[in-house]
Amino acid sequence: MQSLGEAGISTVCLGVADEISINAGFAEVVREFGRIDVRGNDAGYGSHGAIQAIPMYVGRRQFELNAFGADRIAQRVLP
Repeated sequence: MQSLGEAGISTVCLGVADEISINAGFAEVVREFGRIDVRGNDAGYGSHGAIQAIPMYVGRRQFELNAFGADRIAQRVLP
């Protein structure tokens, strides 16, 4: 994200699985710029290994972040 800032692009880092972080990030943008013109996603991760070796809570956390995280941000930006 540093290289984006050096190119004159404003960025906000937030946790897409954390409503408090999302609210704070959006408040920061609106306070500084008044609106959001562009949204990008760069969040996600993968758990590697045999399905029987990955604990269910790890799979749930991964799905929560990778699938619902992007949806949370879209729901905030689109209106």
